[in-house]
Amino acid sequence: MGVVRQEGDWRLEKIEDGLYEVTYKETAEATITTPEYEPGAFGDQFAVSAPSYEADSDVEARSLFDEIAAQDTISVMERFGTTADGPALDDPSGPSDGAHGNGITNLPPGGLALVLVLVGGGVLYASAFAIGSAAFYLGSALVLGGVGIVAWASALYKSRGASEAVRFLTAKRDPDRSDSSATVAGEDSERTLPASRSLKEELYFNRANRNCEWCDIRVDQPEVHHIKPRREGGPNDPSNIIVLCAGCHAKADRGAISRTKLRARVRKLTESAA
Repeated sequence: MGVVRQEGDWRLEKIEDGLYEVTYKETAEATITTPEYEPGAFGDQFAVSAPSYEADSDVEARSLFDEIAAQDTISVMERFGTTADGPALDDPSGPSDGAHGNGITNLPPGGLALVLVLVGGGVLYASAFAIGSAAFYLGSALVLGGVGIVAWASALYKSRGASEAVRFLTAKRDPDRSDSSATVAGEDSERTLPASRSLKEELYFNRANRNCEWCDIRVDQPEVHHIKPRREGGPNDPSNIIVLCAGCHAKADRGAISRTKLRARVRKLTESAA
């Protein structure tokens, strides 16, 4: 165990089989798990405050590390008050039109919720809680907006686990992106993020019946394969995902099993399950 990959100040450290930690200057930024982390299918992830990601193999964990390091470089620079060109982001002589996303509109949902509740509470206090006044309605709307964000995070916690709730509350919006798809920008295309644990479990238990969907053998540590790869924008849709054992997954990755055959297999399995 130890550091298995390094990009500048970013490091990918293998903590134990199937569990990796991503650090920047020795500060934990994220964790990555693979099916080896815990026996059985897609078990609970390592509980930490940093975002947690799932990868289908050690190779994909290293690839995901590269994405995280590239994607988070700007946000880390903002945290330490620097940019790629050197000046501090809060330099008064710099742009003031929000180009760097320092305004309230670029706060992560958790920070925005806190601001809404504090400001709304202040407005309500200033209005002396006078029901019917404009200040009362404004303050109430702000507080309710903050509470709504927290309620959504609570729903995510119940349905997808703590890691998804934390990821939602700490995710920063990119002001240059208007779409809400779960993708990471690549050089020539958009790379889809890994499939959610709930989707993997649904396919493994319901459609695959705990078997490899290609060779039909029983598999206790399933891996999911995107027929159209995530790096090409392949969606997290059941029609584009097939549950495989490690051996069949390796064949699919190197093209020994064609995409056409994989799609036909998924189509047949879907029709049988209907």
